[in-house]
Amino acid sequence: MRGGDYSQQQVYPPPPPPYVPPQAAYKGFHTYGEYTALRNYEAQELAVRRGDPVWLMAYGRAAMQGDSSIGSHTEANWYTGGDLVIATNVNGKFSFANGIALVGAVDYTNLRGKNVRLSDGSIAASLNNDLLSGHGGLALELGRDSELRLEAVHGNGVTGALVNLYSGGPNGFGYLKLDYNKPYLDTPTAVAWGAKTDKGALGYSQLLAYGVWASINGNYTRYGVLNDDDVARTAGWDGNLRWNMDVWNGLMAGISYDGHAEYRVSHDTRAGAAPTPFVPLGIRDIENHAITATLSSTVLGGLWFSAYGGYITDRFAGDGLLAGLDLHYTPAPGVDLALGIRHSEVSWVQGETGKQTTAGLNLTLGLGAPPQPSWISNQL
Repeated sequence: MRGGDYSQQQVYPPPPPPYVPPQAAYKGFHTYGEYTALRNYEAQELAVRRGDPVWLMAYGRAAMQGDSSIGSHTEANWYTGGDLVIATNVNGKFSFANGIALVGAVDYTNLRGKNVRLSDGSIAASLNNDLLSGHGGLALELGRDSELRLEAVHGNGVTGALVNLYSGGPNGFGYLKLDYNKPYLDTPTAVAWGAKTDKGALGYSQLLAYGVWASINGNYTRYGVLNDDDVARTAGWDGNLRWNMDVWNGLMAGISYDGHAEYRVSHDTRAGAAPTPFVPLGIRDIENHAITATLSSTVLGGLWFSAYGGYITDRFAGDGLLAGLDLHYTPAPGVDLALGIRHSEVSWVQGETGKQTTAGLNLTLGLGAPPQPSWISNQL
């Protein structure tokens, strides 16, 4: 390995593949092995931030091996107040021309709530909703490891658009996400109100030194509901710093900091059944800080685990335990099966407070040869 080249640095097993010069790796797209360290870092972040769309996007991009792919993601969230949200997603990418692909997903969401605030201010003792939603459009390979996605999205009576730009390499990545009129389906209350969001997020993640990764993003969100496009606005940030090292015979240990904040810039208040007045959708100030320690190792072949535990606090709410376990099975490049569970004494979801337990199953399958870049990349 050449000095200063961290592309082969391992966060945890499997063992590193043979070195591939960057110029060869970038010809067309990238080699799966070069991205092992980045993919493993993102997997650990996904374990802590289960279902986070940014980390799902980044992990899926780094793990991609074929010019086409299919995947499935199921996530269940239990909250202190009795709310339960189960979301199942089937997604796909089909490359039909040089550097151009059709992308899309179908989502099924089941939401069950207790004591749900309705839009007229009353409170429903229980609520049960089943929703089918989805998004689809075009993905453009922009050369090296960059992709632009342009999609339409629809769900719960709301139609909007999504723009996602990702650009990176084995040692880091950057992204831009723009959502317009995106259905907001995270809580039973949001679904009952026909909620939607307009959001912009800009972020960057980078390998700082051997075993040390960091990420930061900033975001701005406008929340709307049926017949009112602007009930609340928030500005926020997410940050992470993670350090991993090999402590004994392939057993990796690490420590990380994860921060998440969303501050109300403006909000409406309305009157209704007690407690009143209330803020639509329960939008509140959030500022979470979590410190976790991680142990991870290969169990057998492509099967490995990552267990973590630590402490989380919300400056505007409570604090307590944050712990979880993820199992990954990667029998071949482009094939990834992950099962995980996490418990937190603090919720990171707007409209929910108190304890949150999350469990999920994720499958990614890359198909075909590595994708070829678009005409833009041929000039790079």
